[in-house]
Amino acid sequence: MNTEEIVNNIYKEKAKNDSNSKDLSRGLDVLSKTVFGDVNRFVFELLQNADDSSIEEKKDIKVDFHILENYLIFSHDGAHFAENDVVGISSIGNRASEKDQSIEKTGYKGIGFKSVFGTSDYVHIVSGGFSFRFDKNHTAWNNDENYPWQVIPIWTEEPVEEVADWINTENVNTIIGIKNKKSISDEVIKVFKDCQILLFLRRVHSITFSDNGNVVFKISKNDTTSGVIDLYDNARLVSSWVTKTFILPIDGDLTKKLEKLSDVECPQKLKEAENTKITFAACVEENQFIPLKAAVIYSTYESSTGIPISYKRRFPHQC
Repeated sequence: MNTEEIVNNIYKEKAKNDSNSKDLSRGLDVLSKTVFGDVNRFVFELLQNADDSSIEEKKDIKVDFHILENYLIFSHDGAHFAENDVVGISSIGNRASEKDQSIEKTGYKGIGFKSVFGTSDYVHIVSGGFSFRFDKNHTAWNNDENYPWQVIPIWTEEPVEEVADWINTENVNTIIGIKNKKSISDEVIKVFKDCQILLFLRRVHSITFSDNGNVVFKISKNDTTSGVIDLYDNARLVSSWVTKTFILPIDGDLTKKLEKLSDVECPQKLKEAENTKITFAACVEENQFIPLKAAVIYSTYESSTGIPISYKRRFPHQC
């Protein structure tokens, strides 16, 4: 099957509007607007997807956010969508994608992406020959709220005119309809204002945010030969860090508890994992540690319900 046939087959299966559609539609709406309640949560989820998308010959990923009047375009130069990815993103709890099988991938079940629907009623993906959208206002729904539109991909030949000139088909593109440009712009800026999130992204090395073609900021990191990670904001060095990753064995009792869970509750890759990782970062200047005004924890994990959570918390004390 070609890419259009793959998408159309999923559409036919999902758009039946049968007796289960109403409950699924309401469940997806609750999920996107409550579990993923924070406006900027979708930014973390998109970054996670990009960080998971490296390919063997390209380990350093570049990410771009480009905001227009009515759309936010998120793009990266990692691996393109394959059929399993389209199936996964058009589902909840589907375990077909590589993410469910690889312990090196953070995501699982395709749930995290649903956070974008808490902000937008229109999302169009252009990647690797695939071009499809999720659209609450699609004419086929006839304003019937019983359709679970968040998991019904609609083959779409061309992106809307406003974004057409900004799409690079060599990249993975996610086009998100927005209603309040300033609010979304402020949220994106807030996520990246201290650059520190780059320390804990494994493969993303630069993030650029542009407004109608004008660069607002570009943050990047450079791994020096001495083991120090330098963070840059618009090519200006803002801080330097040393990191240390600890590999911790998973307690046997915990493994036994995980094994009792179904694959819906816990992915097989976590049941089989023998260790986990935790990374600490310390700010340095002229070979001296620098006290922080507030420590930050970044954590991406699966809750007991299987919902991916990207979490950032500040601790208002020096460390």
